[in-house]
Formats: sequence, structure tokens, C-alpha cells
Amino acid sequence: MIDYFSDRLSNALVYYNLIGAQEIDEYKYALICNIESFVSFGSIIILSLVFQSFIPTLFFLVSFITIRNRSGGFHFDSFIKCYVGTILIYACVIYIGSLNFGIRLFNILVALASVSLLLIGAVNHPNMNYSTEEYSATKESTRLVVVLLDMVIIIMNYIRFPIKMVIYMEMGIIISAILLILSKLLKQEVKEDG
Repeated sequence: MIDYFSDRLSNALVYYNLIGAQEIDEYKYALICNIESFVSFGSIIILSLVFQSFIPTLFFLVSFITIRNRSGGFHFDSFIKCYVGTILIYACVIYIGSLNFGIRLFNILVALASVSLLLIGAVNHPNMNYSTEEYSATKESTRLVVVLLDMVIIIMNYIRFPIKMVIYMEMGIIISAILLILSKLLKQEVKEDG
């Protein structure tokens, strides 16, 4: 369905001379990615409203997306698997967020996750296939974002920000680290030639 829609829209762009015929594959791919992201994150927002956790979910999404877009990590081989995985991860976030874990446990977990992210930096996934320079810049960008998010969390803890918001933000970092490590363990990466 998503492929059909992106195909029709790309062909319409060519028909109305908004893009050249040689650009159609690039636009189809970009449309597919954007539609899939919209469906996934739209579903998360709807679920956050259903479970009355919209604001904490925004904290989760900010930390998760800012790291994930830079670091990469584990990817499924189809949208439906990715979508189901995304919803299951978010269900775990909702469930864990509803438990009364102490903030100290999450602080320890986020410290371990942050160290992992700082050490690994990013993964050069085959879909990205970064050059050596791009990959190095991506790793540095990930590390900077992790340090900034950690500083925000430290400040939030210091000023006694609502614990649920802090925990959701920390879960974004923890899940990003888990997906990055999983990607490394499953060797979902392009090896550099040297």
C-alpha cells in the first residue's frame, strides 16, 4: 500500500514536471521513508493519548529520535516488522514507565547506555553506506547529542523535574544504546576499507 502510494505520487510529480524522470527512484524512496515514519510515530502519539502519557512520550521521542537518527542501530528487513517492533518497544516504555522503579536504577542504566553510545558512536548501516568522513562525523554528532542529553537529565534530576519525564527521557537513551549494540552484534554494518 505504501509502495503503491509513493509510486503514484512520484509519477504525478514527473507528470507535472516537478521532478525529472531520472529522479523518480530517489523520490519514491524518500516518500516511502517519510510515510513509514509518519505511520510509526503517528501510532505512538495515538497510543500515548490512549494511555495518557503524551507529555512523557514527547520526552522519550526527543531523546530516542535525536540519538537514533545519528547513531543508527538495529533495523528489520521490512516495514511491517519494523512497525511491530516499534510498537512493541513503545509498549515496553509505557509499561516500564507505569512501574515504580526508583530513579537511581534508571540513572545507572542510562550511565551504562551513555558509555556504550560514547564508545561505539554509530553504525554504518548498509542503507546509509557512509564515506569514512561522513561516518566519523556521524559518530561525533552522536557523542555530542548523548553528552547534551545526559547534561539535561542531570539538570532535570537536580531541579527535581517530574520523575516520569526523566525516566521516559532516559529510556530513549537506553533503547538507542540497546539497538546500536544489537546492530553491532548482528553485524548489520558496512565495514570500512581502511
